[in-house]
Amino acid sequence: MMDDMGLTMGAKKTKTITMARGKRVKKEEGLQLTDDIVIKDLGESLYIFLGVDEEEQQENKVVLKKADREVIRRVSVILDMSNHNKINAINTFALPVLTYFMPVIYFLQKDINEVDLKIKRLLTERRARHPQYLNTLLYGARSIGGRGLKQVSTMYKETKIKDTIRLATSNDPKLQAVRQFQEIKEKKGRKSILKDARKYAKNMGLDLEMRDDPTLSMRTGD
Repeated sequence: MMDDMGLTMGAKKTKTITMARGKRVKKEEGLQLTDDIVIKDLGESLYIFLGVDEEEQQENKVVLKKADREVIRRVSVILDMSNHNKINAINTFALPVLTYFMPVIYFLQKDINEVDLKIKRLLTERRARHPQYLNTLLYGARSIGGRGLKQVSTMYKETKIKDTIRLATSNDPKLQAVRQFQEIKEKKGRKSILKDARKYAKNMGLDLEMRDDPTLSMRTGD
């Protein structure tokens, strides 16, 4: 099939990874495709799938560390510009590096909060924010007198809530299977997006209620 499209196997750019009972097994000899083509083992390195570093499972801390570094780099570049509309530039060109991973990666709240702190420190160092500037004004919408900077921790919570709404309302059999799996995890006391979404919604003054049918209701909490 590849020959029909004029393509060839890029063995030099390909690596193998061997898994046994959910654990990674190092295979020195690699994979013998033909007499003259051997695909080498990946070794101790991680592999990347859709931009996410993985091994036996997704390496959440590694992903956050790389995304955090890239966000700070972009914020730093934006703050060096003379454009007065820097907050919108940060929201548009820097923060999406993190939002790409939020639907599929579990981040610890303390790690997410640390990203917000780093951004605020950088704003202060570059004299784009007063040291005593209130978070309410920094993250508040411009329509009510704020500067409109998006808060990473809030974006993460909103993403998990939206994902839960999608799981609850979708008729897609694959998404329904994901919802059932998450419900099982919640019953067993394991990490679950459904449990996290309820907690995040409660912190935001909302109430998420899962029903027997695939619907989800949201109402202002008491």
